[in-house]
Amino acid sequence: MVANILFMDEMPEFERQVLEALRQPGETSRTFNQAPRLLQPVLLRQQMQSLVETCKKNAADEMEQFLRKLSKVPDDKLTWSPTPTAKSSMRIAAHTALYAGRFARMIEARALDRPENLDEWLAQRSAEEIAITTRDEVESVFRKGTREVLAALDSLTPEEIEGRLDSGQGWSAPMTWLMNLPANHTGWHAAQIDYLQTCWDDQEVYF
Repeated sequence: MVANILFMDEMPEFERQVLEALRQPGETSRTFNQAPRLLQPVLLRQQMQSLVETCKKNAADEMEQFLRKLSKVPDDKLTWSPTPTAKSSMRIAAHTALYAGRFARMIEARALDRPENLDEWLAQRSAEEIAITTRDEVESVFRKGTREVLAALDSLTPEEIEGRLDSGQGWSAPMTWLMNLPANHTGWHAAQIDYLQTCWDDQEVYF
């Protein structure tokens, strides 16, 4: 016995041939193997859309949590670092905020950064980070970059989501890795803020 349940508000998501394949067993009591073949692209699109929505939510949530943690850093500790060569909370925040937009551009281009001159590339990024000196600047850059990430994720097709990205350095990564990177990267650097917090003896846990 075959039972099909399809809510009316779901019908626009399916092509006519798929709806016919779903209706046929109930009308004739006979099944053909065309239904799974026709449904596969639809299910794939739904799975990919679910993945995109999860990546978007995680990126936005991690940004909000990072900004909350940054708000708990005392003003006199924003540029403090435990050693002369260590990064301060402000430098970590600037780096994290700027990379939201950079990740968005990589997703839009469907390609990883491949600098021709690595030293110049790193120096430029370092200068951009140093130029950000206030919490308001961090938040403005971070929110703008995250909006760009969400838009870039929405632009991906199922085929692109299943693809791989060539680094140009002898390794490749799945697109899904890049899709998750905005959230993961923010979480990693939020942990650095947590560590610096303990250095000035703040033992509170901020969420």
